[in-house]
Amino acid sequence: MDVLQVINILAIILSPIIAVIVGQKMQDWKSQRCERYEIYKYLLNNTFKADKSQDDEAIITDKYDELVSVMNLIPTVFYNKPKVINAYREMKTVHVDGLERAGVDKLLRRDMEKIAGSHAILLMAIAKCLGYPVEIETFDYTIKRSDRLN
Repeated sequence: MDVLQVINILAIILSPIIAVIVGQKMQDWKSQRCERYEIYKYLLNNTFKADKSQDDEAIITDKYDELVSVMNLIPTVFYNKPKVINAYREMKTVHVDGLERAGVDKLLRRDMEKIAGSHAILLMAIAKCLGYPVEIETFDYTIKRSDRLN
């Protein structure tokens, strides 16, 4: 056998193996992107909201536990996106500080505003990671601090 025949045999053997490996990598990338998008969509639709029945305190809403569960997925799903992880840590710090001040089941209104602001920054970081525009506007506030993400 000459060299050309050996190369052809190797190509015939290796090409399906390489195709399978590339296909698996593409499926992994697609499923990771879908998971990131689902987290983004959930956080976009379910922000930290307060019950407006009291002036000084904001009572945490019913979907709070589910929202915290989704938030806990962020370090795992976005492990290689430092801007998202930093925004997550900032939001977590603001949130824990607020709970320490007011108690486990209530947050002060001023803390809810800080959490809402850090939530918007987190959404901007995730949006940028997914390739979406980074300006997020909501009913109560507008955050235009995309310079924090650069």
